Amino acid sequence: MDKDVIIKDGEYKFNYRVAAVFVNKDRILLQSTAEDSYLALPGGRVKYNETTIEALKREIKEELGVTLKDSEMTLIHVAENFFGHNGKRFHELLFVYRINNKEVNKKEEIKVIDKETAINKWYPIDSLKSMDVRPSIIVDSIKTKRIMHDIIVD
Repeated sequence: MDKDVIIKDGEYKFNYRVAAVFVNKDRILLQSTAEDSYLALPGGRVKYNETTIEALKREIKEELGVTLKDSEMTLIHVAENFFGHNGKRFHELLFVYRINNKEVNKKEEIKVIDKETAINKWYPIDSLKSMDVRPSIIVDSIKTKRIMHDIIVD
């Protein structure tokens, strides 16, 4: 089945998502879109009958044009995220993986293939605390050496 795992119930929406942390020296790859004023990690929704690893590989291929190997991916964060956006209340289950991929590290700016108004750029890690990056756990995710689990109520 090629459908995203999304459950809509009136004003509520459940998302099952994956995201990638690409770190190159002292910089992190973040995505911006013309529609949103904040930055986010590259990634997207998990589809039915798809593992989080399969989903992230697919999303990175769609967005960056890069094929990831299992050996390049390490789960570092699981977040239960509760927030509001565009008049809806969201309950999101987010799996964050650290990615070690030399091909991505060589690129300065990466146009998002499957989204016309999105772009990925490298940002200094030290500047994250002063930027609007969502979810906010990203700052902790890039520094961790173990798997973290957070419950975020916004």
